[in-house]
Amino acid sequence: MKGNRVCILGGTGFVGRHLSTRLSAAGIACTIPSRHPQRHRDMLTTPGVKLVALNPYDPQQLQEALSGCRAAVNLVGILNESAHASFQRVHVELPNLLLRACKESGVPRLLHMSALNANEANGPSQYLKTKGLQECRYLVKDFGTSQSPKSTRQRDSRYCPDRPALITTPSRTLQQSCSCATPS
Repeated sequence: MKGNRVCILGGTGFVGRHLSTRLSAAGIACTIPSRHPQRHRDMLTTPGVKLVALNPYDPQQLQEALSGCRAAVNLVGILNESAHASFQRVHVELPNLLLRACKESGVPRLLHMSALNANEANGPSQYLKTKGLQECRYLVKDFGTSQSPKSTRQRDSRYCPDRPALITTPSRTLQQSCSCATPS
């Protein structure tokens, strides 16, 4: 059986920091990959948190980060594209790499944070279309169903998409957070 460790991609963000703190309090260790772990040294004060330097687009590095984990959590997402990060690359390509790495590393469970109203065909923005595209690929290709995330979650605990509503923080205005909702 796998150890009592979870790998959290996007673990240095708002949700990831709260999740790692809760998991730590429950006695579950967390591996948190980061391109710049030195920027997040404050997280090392949480018992059981291990930051690892990682290029998330390198399949070998992903497999190494997943070694010994019983689950993976994908919290990675962007609200706006940049020269270095497109919706396609972050919301579709990276989760595909993670899914393959989970399979090859023997990680039996994956929680994927999607988005409320994610829809590959009818999403009102590229953000929601790419979130929906990836969710659909997980469901159909890898778990053999075209059911909704809710019914899939009840049938197959290996993959659990989560569709949270907009998450804001005190340091971020609602307008900044809603920039992804602009139709493409």
